[in-house]
Amino acid sequence: MISSLSHQQRSFFTDSHIVTPYNSTRPDIYKVATQKILRFLFDLDITPTDILDVGCGTGRSTLALASISRSVIGVEPSLQMLDNHNHHPHIEFRQGAAEALPVERMFDLVVASMSFEYFKPSQFFDELDRVLKRDGIFATYTCQFGGNCTNAELREWLIGDLFARYPEKVSRQGIQKCLAELPTNTFQVVGQCPYEIVEAYDVNRFADYILTKSNFSGLDSSTIAELKQEIVSRVHQFWAQPTQLVKFNGAISFVARTANTRIVPGRLLGLRNRLRRLKVQVQRHH
Repeated sequence: MISSLSHQQRSFFTDSHIVTPYNSTRPDIYKVATQKILRFLFDLDITPTDILDVGCGTGRSTLALASISRSVIGVEPSLQMLDNHNHHPHIEFRQGAAEALPVERMFDLVVASMSFEYFKPSQFFDELDRVLKRDGIFATYTCQFGGNCTNAELREWLIGDLFARYPEKVSRQGIQKCLAELPTNTFQVVGQCPYEIVEAYDVNRFADYILTKSNFSGLDSSTIAELKQEIVSRVHQFWAQPTQLVKFNGAISFVARTANTRIVPGRLLGLRNRLRRLKVQVQRHH
């Protein structure tokens, strides 16, 4: 099932210095994103009873999705990532690739959080056609520094120096380029929803977070230790306080089948529901 991944991708997904701190250092965008996805589905009068989470990693996104569904399957190519997942009675984890999904049934909602950019789009869209229900929705999102990864000097050092010395080792196209390969006779982009979160980072968590990026895959432990010391030293130099609020933002893109007859009526239903809630609120104030 993981044969479609390149050697570099498999290496990235298995490095211990990436896998071990992944849960504790990555920003918790998943709850916020899941609630925005749920709101979008609500406006279409869709109840997500069966969800597929593709490229689920350690299962943080899968756990958030389990709060809105009775059944979630998380698919991830790396056993090392899956070994760090959180157990939940409504979640089943399976090893497999996005281009050869190890599932036979269809789903109301298919999600790719922080992973879609690493897929082979044309092969994944063939699989999406196979597993997405007629009125189902595919939602994908990622996140990035919101521009304050603390200050201009630190950002300049990260991008202009550190990331220049250690460029990304896993090629990714970006969500919009991947969506540009949608087969328009089958799928269409039907919406986007921005989001933003702010989390507190101390210098060690920030350094560990930076080192979970694919730029640093395949490095030996002594090199990682030296890089962490370098990052911590730079952060101490540029941060005025030992803890800093770091902003992350992104956008969720929603995809439906071109023949999905629920999109326009669903949006009208969602508008009607919002007007009803507004009417109730006005009545309460009077």
